[in-house]
Amino acid sequence: MSLRKGYYTVEEVAEYYAVSPETVRRMCREGKIPGAKQFGRQWRIPIKFLEETPTIQETDEDKKDQQH
Repeated sequence: MSLRKGYYTVEEVAEYYAVSPETVRRMCREGKIPGAKQFGRQWRIPIKFLEETPTIQETDEDKKDQQH
């Protein structure tokens, strides 16, 4: 994915970091992604986060959520 847009969807960020979308949603809910904005039920993550954050980690809880 090229970093050209101002904001990215949860799914795009999850693909970029090779983690589950639930990991990204959890991080948004917990305030761990600076500048993330919620529009209704949808989150948008700013390009700045992707530029400044080389990796993110899934937790065991996120992995369990994927299996259900």
